[in-house]
Amino acid sequence: MRSLFLVVPRDKGEAIRKSLLEMDALDKDVKTESDAESVFIPVTREVDLGLELIEREGRAIERRPRSYRELVELPEELRRLLPRSFDVIGGVIIIKLAEEIIPFSEEIGRAMTRAYKGVRTVALDEGVKGDFRVRKLRVIHGDDSLRTVHRAHGVSLEVDLSKCYFSPRIATETWRIAEQVEENEIVVDMFSGVGPFALTIAKHAKPAQVYAIDSNPHAIRYLEKNIAHNKVLNVKAILDDSRSAMEKIGRASRVIIDLPHSSMDYFAPAVRVVEKGFVHYYEILEETYVKDRIEDLNAIAENEGKSIRLVGTRRVRTFSPSEAHFVFDVEIQ
Repeated sequence: MRSLFLVVPRDKGEAIRKSLLEMDALDKDVKTESDAESVFIPVTREVDLGLELIEREGRAIERRPRSYRELVELPEELRRLLPRSFDVIGGVIIIKLAEEIIPFSEEIGRAMTRAYKGVRTVALDEGVKGDFRVRKLRVIHGDDSLRTVHRAHGVSLEVDLSKCYFSPRIATETWRIAEQVEENEIVVDMFSGVGPFALTIAKHAKPAQVYAIDSNPHAIRYLEKNIAHNKVLNVKAILDDSRSAMEKIGRASRVIIDLPHSSMDYFAPAVRVVEKGFVHYYEILEETYVKDRIEDLNAIAENEGKSIRLVGTRRVRTFSPSEAHFVFDVEIQ
């Protein structure tokens, strides 16, 4: 494409570019180029800055759309159903779609790979299945492999999303808990998956030991790879049922229970191993039940001969129109 360029001495390039921006004369759709002596800055019109103005071939700047929604082709009346939130896990996007737009899923997936840099696969979330809470995923566009590497807070986590459950939405929580861990603590993550809590804590705090438990052998295999890749020495991966593993561990300073639909079943084993310390208890429930759950946790602790103090409760994320993922930070006294 033929475009107008100002020929600018290299040492004046940035100053002239700023002047052109102020004059609204910089052509933002064409690339700036240069040679050994000059910078060729594209302009939208003739400007008098005492510099040579030439016409030459220019290269267009490829601009990514702000959202995949700009690229999807589907009936206008269905556009309101396009999801505005979804999970980006390394090079994979996981989305949920309303039934009305599932016939357009391949088009939606194609638009996402075009819109978001580094995304190679888009998969439809068809719900959590089985004992290991693994999402049933159907690839709607891109590479069939659901293996990817997710990075957060300086930690690299390799995961196969077809075999292990993983959510990037707890990244804020992993960092929040890591900041609370004190030197020489013994930390137990009762449902570690591929290690987001365990590895973030090991990387950024100074625990004596982190025990990362999971009953999914695929999750443990990736956890062990992630321990090696992140070069942490104080994380022990344990393939076992959490109750059984907790009995063998025997003592802990801090326990994390993030099995959102069944965490109540594991609060008592956590309380037993913590003499003086903390339990971070996660559950998905309606907000109206938060007060009741606090009373339930108190009753369980009392039954174990322990007293607890609620340090705080916070909403981690919205789960459904009526439910949210909550965390209860509990001190065992």
